[in-house]
Amino acid sequence: MKLLPLCAALAAGEALSLWLCLSSATWPFFAIVAATTSSIGFAYQWRFWPVCSIFFFGFAIALFSSCEIENTLRTNPWMRERQHYKAHEDEIIVVKRIKCDLSKRIGIGLENRPQAAALNKAILLGEKEKLPKKTKQVFIESGTMHLFAVSGFHVMIIAQTILILFLLLLCPYNIAPVFAIPVLWLYVFVIGCPPSAVRASTMATFYLASTVFYRKCDSLRAWCQTFLLIHIFSPRMIINIGSLLSFSVMLSILLCLRVAPKKFTSVYVTFAAWAAGVPIAARVFERITPGGLIANLITMPLAGISITGGTLGALSSYVSKTIASHLNNLSALACENMTLISEAVSRLPFSDYEIPKWSFTECALWYSAMILSYVLVCKIKQRRRLI
Repeated sequence: MKLLPLCAALAAGEALSLWLCLSSATWPFFAIVAATTSSIGFAYQWRFWPVCSIFFFGFAIALFSSCEIENTLRTNPWMRERQHYKAHEDEIIVVKRIKCDLSKRIGIGLENRPQAAALNKAILLGEKEKLPKKTKQVFIESGTMHLFAVSGFHVMIIAQTILILFLLLLCPYNIAPVFAIPVLWLYVFVIGCPPSAVRASTMATFYLASTVFYRKCDSLRAWCQTFLLIHIFSPRMIINIGSLLSFSVMLSILLCLRVAPKKFTSVYVTFAAWAAGVPIAARVFERITPGGLIANLITMPLAGISITGGTLGALSSYVSKTIASHLNNLSALACENMTLISEAVSRLPFSDYEIPKWSFTECALWYSAMILSYVLVCKIKQRRRLI
């Protein structure tokens, strides 16, 4: 929780800098202000000096990201050499071959069911373009299309599956992540490094690395570390819609898990994820999908079964195609049920409707209400513990 104010300060500094559109040449001034605030605040033990320092630092790096020198620094000069460029092309070809092979292994046992195989490939490899248009529309209208974008949910399940497999191979608990993390990143590279998967894998890396150094795993700390790392190296991600949606939904879920009753965890988490995405969807897409609450509550467990089954199916195909066939069919069955449920929800009245574009004030009020709700729930839990 101590890192959250720093994340908020960095985000505020970057967003304000990009919104004001100041001259990029002024970034050294804010860098000096950040250094001065940090040194004076530390010397006099001012309570809020880290937050203020990070705010001005975020302001400086956001302005610096607009400079020509920054673009020059981000250019890799060695990539201009023909020899290295060919090597880079060879690497791309290798990755494509691995993905093609993985795609075939996911389709083992589904040769006579192309639509089921397409669903498996879409949920595991993010190949949404292979889905029929009608199926895509069903998932969009029911608010469940996010299940086919490889993100935190997918990475979490795949990382856990890989970790458990290494543990079953009698790998020590604190050593297993050393092998699991590279396999996870190989999967991310094979599917094309989508931004959501990169963010989720970075967070998973921080989380799993804790056990290597004998530290307590904390998902919220891992989220904060990922947020700071990505937004320091890419300040303009603060205005990227996909990044905002990914980080806000994940933060909402992590905070909800800290206060949600164990009996109703899935209900609370589903509502928290939906609520975090409402303002962004209303402002950018001018659409709200209340039906997504019902659909996600049922389809999320099915998606978990599908991802786990598909992952185990692809891995077991190296040993036995018969086992892989059964696991792939289980994965496909879960996906087909997801389609049926999404289709039923999309037919419900008011499950999906267009609205006028939300203003910045309306979005801020919504998130303020969510923060107040979280604070109230925390206080209620504290009072119950005291009683």
